Amino acid sequence: MSFNLLTFATQIYVMCRLDILLKPLIFIIAVGMVACKGPKETAQEEVKVDEAMSGSNSLLWQVTGNGLQEPSYLFGTMHIIKNENYFFGKNAEKKVKSAKTVVFEVDMDNMNMMAVTKGALMPDGKTLKDYCSEEDYQLIEDFFQDSLDIAPAMFRMAYAKMKPMFIEQMIVVAYLGENPESYETNIAKIAETKKKPIEGLETLEQQMSFLDNLPLEDQVETLIETVKDYSGTKKKFDEMVAAYIAQDIEKLQDSVEEADLENGFYTEELLAKRNTAWIPKLKTYFQSGSTFVAVGAGHLGGEVGVIQLLKKEGYTVVPISMD
Repeated sequence: MSFNLLTFATQIYVMCRLDILLKPLIFIIAVGMVACKGPKETAQEEVKVDEAMSGSNSLLWQVTGNGLQEPSYLFGTMHIIKNENYFFGKNAEKKVKSAKTVVFEVDMDNMNMMAVTKGALMPDGKTLKDYCSEEDYQLIEDFFQDSLDIAPAMFRMAYAKMKPMFIEQMIVVAYLGENPESYETNIAKIAETKKKPIEGLETLEQQMSFLDNLPLEDQVETLIETVKDYSGTKKKFDEMVAAYIAQDIEKLQDSVEEADLENGFYTEELLAKRNTAWIPKLKTYFQSGSTFVAVGAGHLGGEVGVIQLLKKEGYTVVPISMD
């Protein structure tokens, strides 16, 4: 499997609001609790739109045309990012405040926590030990004690019962340091202050089902690779964050496609299928009024990205300034 693919790709695409998800998961596992909107009326005034930027380096994109009475907006998030790397421009904030509806990949307020917890667990009561050698298991357990300050007893009681993709996320959390920022959380706060409805394009259970198509053996292999070369993993994260700060969505897309050359799992399962399924839903939202859509930045670029798919539907989609 490609180098550190699971860690790298899932940080871009999935597991939004880890601060909300992982802590309850760990607690539940440790203590053993798991046994169409109408069309908008025609506008009375000509709607003002932002001037398109030259080039394509922007995380904020304006959607017009195709009969829309008001522009809508796409924003590429980094689901969770180091505090010092977080930025959100005034124009982007303005678009959230003026939108009729705010849409994320997932509406985290409508989540079946018990179903998610069950989906995070290894099948049939198995643990990580059942999927790797004693030597590799000890390597992972030692890493979590030395690098994440998680005692072996706690690792065995909780973490080892989780699927490797979830164990992997704790390494992401360690990389992020204290007080990381979540774009989804912060955008939701702005929307809630303005009493904007918040909706999701899919459920978290659906997101997890996409990842479940990746065999556990492959997940374990990637976890072992990550632990063995944690410095390389951190370097990959640094490169990804640098591309995000530069608002270079095409570079983010290229990085994942390069890492995904072996079997195309992420490009197909986490991009193409999901992006295509989102388009009819986005069209409905856009027709109902100005919508601010915030999804992982990796979903925007490329031939199967949301921008290109919307253009094929007849929309004008252009980059605009975040500031």
